[in-house]
Amino acid sequence: MKTGLLLVGMATVVAVAAPALAQETAVVRGRPLTDLVVRTVSFADLNLASASDQVRLHGRVNSAVGAVCRESLGPSPIYFAKVSCTKRAWRTAQPQIERAIVDAQLSVSGVASDRALIRVAVRQ
Repeated sequence: MKTGLLLVGMATVVAVAAPALAQETAVVRGRPLTDLVVRTVSFADLNLASASDQVRLHGRVNSAVGAVCRESLGPSPIYFAKVSCTKRAWRTAQPQIERAIVDAQLSVSGVASDRALIRVAVRQ
């Protein structure tokens, strides 16, 4: 008997609560996946077989990382957001830099190929 009353009580609660829950509207906001901030860094003028030109490339990429993070985060980013953005941007650039240096070291002239671009990108 107690079990029957308990089930009737639970059914009543569900019947009363269901219409109230159905009337609520959830609004979800997010950034479109197409909000990609990109800077392209050329190294066509560098000889990446040279250590000094490798340093110059890292400086250029570092400037591009700063630019994409400033644009992505706005004028006064929170320190941790800036650090996170910088790490994400460097993760996109570092493999490209390494590949370009290896390509330059393996080439006869050491001069960059026609693909002499690094793409630095982060989502806004």
